[in-house]
Amino acid sequence: MSIFRKRDRRRFHVTDEPMFIEPSLMGKPLASPWRRGGAILVDLALLFVIFILFLGVAMHLQTGGVIQNVWHAVTAGDSEARTRHVNEVMTALFRLIDERNPEALPEPLRNALARNDREAIARFLEEHDLNISVELVSKGKTTLDMERDMLILRNDVIVGKMSPLISQFAFFIAYFTLFTWGLNGRTPGKLLFRIRVIRLDGKRLKLWNAFERAGGYSASLSTLSLGFLEAFWHPNRQTVHDRISGTVVVIR
Repeated sequence: MSIFRKRDRRRFHVTDEPMFIEPSLMGKPLASPWRRGGAILVDLALLFVIFILFLGVAMHLQTGGVIQNVWHAVTAGDSEARTRHVNEVMTALFRLIDERNPEALPEPLRNALARNDREAIARFLEEHDLNISVELVSKGKTTLDMERDMLILRNDVIVGKMSPLISQFAFFIAYFTLFTWGLNGRTPGKLLFRIRVIRLDGKRLKLWNAFERAGGYSASLSTLSLGFLEAFWHPNRQTVHDRISGTVVVIR
């Protein structure tokens, strides 16, 4: 057998793959499932904040300055200026709803938006002291409950035409891929809990390895989360996504 074939035999023949581990890794302390769970909770919380900030910036770009008006409304020195900025924010939000789900708005409000009648919009806001609720995980559509003066924003307006599931999954994959790769096996949560992901062959994590592992979370979830719980009984505390990417999580 040639040297090339010896070096690459794992691609061509049945091998002792489960035992193919870099000897220098033997004896490294493994991260407990509790530390791993705490780290991922921190990461999910941070991911949620990043997602909300991204949506805010996207809405700012789409509606033309909503963030500035929110800031001015909060810091305005008198009630008249505060009301004016709040009306600007709500008008921009109504325009976005009118573009993505016009059926959510009453006809008089839609007509006022079409005429760019700011006085009529201001009167509507004065008559209805709206409470706003954001439901990112809801499958329904944005609604304006006139009886309760409740505006419920859902993904049809917040995310737009992109499927909410796809957009949220894309953020999830991007977060765990880029942080795990960029911080050499760490995410903000793992940094906090002092643990890191390493490859079993001892080599540095590549971008593809991080992507494999991030995508493997879906496999762990698809088994009713048993893929995550496998860390409790696997000899090397590997989860399904660890085995997919050939990694383990150790205490650094």
